[in-house]
Amino acid sequence: MATGIKINLAAASTLKRVTLELGGKSPSIVFSDCNMDIAIKECLQGFIMISGQICAASTRIYVEESFAPKFIEALKQAAEGSHAIFGIPEDRSKIVGTIVDRHQHDRVKDYIEKGKSEGTLLTGGEGFSDKVPI
Repeated sequence: MATGIKINLAAASTLKRVTLELGGKSPSIVFSDCNMDIAIKECLQGFIMISGQICAASTRIYVEESFAPKFIEALKQAAEGSHAIFGIPEDRSKIVGTIVDRHQHDRVKDYIEKGKSEGTLLTGGEGFSDKVPI
């Protein structure tokens, strides 16, 4: 927060409009009385939209403990069924594009490997194409 205040103060003296994007980690919170279809759709879209390359990507999901196993299984199934929406650079018909560049691609791969070493991979973990961004 302190950084955001400093940026706004510096911008104010130059009459510039600024938008603060100071990091992500936007969580989704899911309770057992949710509408399961909507919760699954929104959570899945929250972390795959724009390939997760936005500050508002839901990179964490908090689920009511008693409901978690049911929700996790439903989210896993939805993720496995979502492969048809992912594209490669030449295929503009897909709604989820590719990673923006090689640096981001490598960064995402590192996060996946870190996740595999620290947690349990439920699905995925591999790319859909052997084409890597420039």
